Amino acid sequence: MAILVNSMAAYALTKRGLPGRSKITFYFFFTTLFNGGLIPYFIQLRNLGLINNIWLYVFASLFSFYNMIIMRTSFNTIPQSIAESAYIDGAGDVRIFFQIYMRLSGPMLATIALFFGVGHWNDWYQGNFFMTQRSLIPVATLLHQVITEAGFEASFFASGGHMNINMMSVRTTPESIRMAFLMIITIPIVIVYPFLQRFFVKGVMLGSLKE
Repeated sequence: MAILVNSMAAYALTKRGLPGRSKITFYFFFTTLFNGGLIPYFIQLRNLGLINNIWLYVFASLFSFYNMIIMRTSFNTIPQSIAESAYIDGAGDVRIFFQIYMRLSGPMLATIALFFGVGHWNDWYQGNFFMTQRSLIPVATLLHQVITEAGFEASFFASGGHMNINMMSVRTTPESIRMAFLMIITIPIVIVYPFLQRFFVKGVMLGSLKE
């Protein structure tokens, strides 16, 4: 859904006849320079009913100005003559968007999908602050909580705390938990990345050369 929303915004901003196109782009950019803070953000999510709601992970990261700019740059590399020919044949903007722009932007879409996927997979922040139901927190949040608890445990024993034999047999070190955290977070990305590498290289170079 995030790819669809960003790509639709990028496609609209490629239209030279769009009224206020430069102002709209500046507005999107200007809003990325400021942050309202955690409390107003929490109140907004609560009013929208997204606290302890699985849809939080969808709507909270639905739009990204950076990814939208990458998409717009990719769409600008597609010759306008293709769209003009489609207009002459009777195609509308919706058909041109899905059947021409989206189909010709496979490397870019794979790159953006990788960005969104990695971002969601590594995101522990939203689950830690806006989710109280343990069944709704992502794996990154769960592992972050485990590491935090292990750090408190290590500090407790370092300060002179005592433990019995049963606790000694099951206690793990913070270093081992960190290594497990890195393995669990990294392995899925390492498995997926080789299949997207060729698209990723092409996608990040879109718009970098002007001939």
